[in-house]
Amino acid sequence: MKKFMINPITGEKTEMVEKETKTWKIVEVHYSVDNHRFRAVAYNDKKIIMEEKLCNTRVDAEMYIAHQMEV
Repeated sequence: MKKFMINPITGEKTEMVEKETKTWKIVEVHYSVDNHRFRAVAYNDKKIIMEEKLCNTRVDAEMYIAHQMEV
């Protein structure tokens, strides 16, 4: 359903765009027994991957997610 906002001064009708919410999760990736990497993954409301970033450590992945939450 589309939502509209009416400008109180001009009376102009403007369509409002809803911003999609992202849920971030850290997924551990195993390339071998010794080699672990971490993937920061953003899901939308329908559980579809919208964005991802591969990091060498969990701390790097957490920092990436924190930075993305600020933006």
